[in-house]
Amino acid sequence: MRSLNCPQVQGWYFSRALGIQPALGVPARPEDVQTIGHSEFGSSFLSLEKIPMGEKSNRSYRSRKRSLNWSAEQVALLLQLVSMSLSNVVSALRIANGVSPADVKFVRPVEKDAFERPWRLTPRVTSFTMDYELDPKYFEKTTKQQLRKVLRSTDETADSDC
Repeated sequence: MRSLNCPQVQGWYFSRALGIQPALGVPARPEDVQTIGHSEFGSSFLSLEKIPMGEKSNRSYRSRKRSLNWSAEQVALLLQLVSMSLSNVVSALRIANGVSPADVKFVRPVEKDAFERPWRLTPRVTSFTMDYELDPKYFEKTTKQQLRKVLRSTDETADSDC
């Protein structure tokens, strides 16, 4: 079976590239790796995900590595539009509450493409999770008592490390 080779995200830098390994455990050749997403902004983090086992009382979770990518310029442009919109809502409310329309100000972007431009700056890959699919039938149900025992032992370990 052939698998994929995928570099890791480091720091506040986001890059994802995929290439087919010639054999299991052998990295893909650099010329066979294709970048599918890249920006200087982004991050990776672990999130908890409930393992669905069809039982409400089950407390089994797993961690999953997630990577997010974003454009600082896009966020700045969108915040400007939000700011203008909020200002216009305040102006409309002032008029609705008796202030003369001549005494309020409405604002709009000067550029004709101001509402379309931020969406052209969206990174090609905005989120990425590369993980194993786990079959819930291979997991034992975690009870409330088992979870409490784990939490107590974790607390005791943390206290002894201080």
